[in-house]
Amino acid sequence: MFILLEYLKNMILSTPFSYYQVFTIEEKYGFNKTTLKTFVYDKLKGFGLLIVFGPIILYLILWVIEWGGEYFYIYVIFHKLILQFQIGHASCAISDVHFYLDISELHRSAF
Repeated sequence: MFILLEYLKNMILSTPFSYYQVFTIEEKYGFNKTTLKTFVYDKLKGFGLLIVFGPIILYLILWVIEWGGEYFYIYVIFHKLILQFQIGHASCAISDVHFYLDISELHRSAF
């Protein structure tokens, strides 16, 4: 319940700044493709995802803390390190694929 209330507080406090960023700053430079309807829908969708997945994630976090005991932070740090390596490796592989596709398209368009 505390996390839900904290999320609501942060959502209420950050919405005016988010609105200003999307509808003033981004629109000024031509990056805004958002309507008021999609802005509100995205906020509600984020809240719905918190309601659905929040308890599951919170349960998993509390389970890791209980399972790890006094040294749970070592497991968390190790997992974060492995996850960072996996994300880094995946992003390099994805950028290599995009680079290959860009080169092959240039090669085809030259003929």
